Amino acid sequence: MKHVITIDFISILIYSFDIYRYLTTKFQIQTKQGRLIMSGDKVVLSGQVPTFQSQGTEKKISREEAWTETLSLANTIQVTALQTQLAKVGEENKRLKEKNAELELLVCMDSLTGAYNRRYLDETAQKMIANEIRAKRSWGVLMMDIDYFKKCNDDFGHNVGDKVLINVVKMLQHISRKGDFVIRYGGEEFCVLIFDIDADELEVIAERYRKAVASTYTPFLSECGNEESISITVSVGACFVPSDSTMELEYVTKLADKALYDAKDSGRNCVLFHDRRKVKNEECCIISDRRQ
Repeated sequence: MKHVITIDFISILIYSFDIYRYLTTKFQIQTKQGRLIMSGDKVVLSGQVPTFQSQGTEKKISREEAWTETLSLANTIQVTALQTQLAKVGEENKRLKEKNAELELLVCMDSLTGAYNRRYLDETAQKMIANEIRAKRSWGVLMMDIDYFKKCNDDFGHNVGDKVLINVVKMLQHISRKGDFVIRYGGEEFCVLIFDIDADELEVIAERYRKAVASTYTPFLSECGNEESISITVSVGACFVPSDSTMELEYVTKLADKALYDAKDSGRNCVLFHDRRKVKNEECCIISDRRQ
């Protein structure tokens, strides 16, 4: 049956063109003297006497019946439209949250090496360290600096220097434990946060990093087109924080950084703890392997 809805009740639906679209699709809205015509969002009203039309035969209905049916239909359409809209809003919110998470991660990443950057250390890592302190768990910080990195740039160019930085980070990330964080602190200096360890383990890990970097070669093409490679070393300053300590990250980082510069003064290519305990000391150099 095709229904005709009185013009008197159309005014209550004027605020919702979604309802109009539905009504004009499912129903033929008509009066004796004319029709209610929908064209896009434009509504043309004509006629004054409401009727229902069924297979060409007009049938009058009471205002109460038309009112009840119109309200029921309007409510159904509104509820359905609202549910659909809420579902779309929910999907959009989820997409925006995922996008924001990606952007926040990008902001905390070093664009050259892919390591975490100083911002991550200052913001996110601070909260993690606070959790370690509250949980009374031991942790440690390693500060590393590439030995003679300026000479590397001067001798081989900044493009090669960038390759060295990328390769060092890749190696550090490869051998780091799950849950530890490699951070580019600035320039050729790196910071590694290590959680849930004791002092002996921190010493072993620090020495593992130093050896791994020293045994890594970074390949590149010389200006003449020859295949060459370069190996560098790092000096490491370490600071261990026992479980009963309340030292905060900023202070611990300063201690490890001071130990790093002491390691530089002690001959480079070594690990030195903030209490002046030296772990290793070997000859420091930049090795270039020229391949014809």
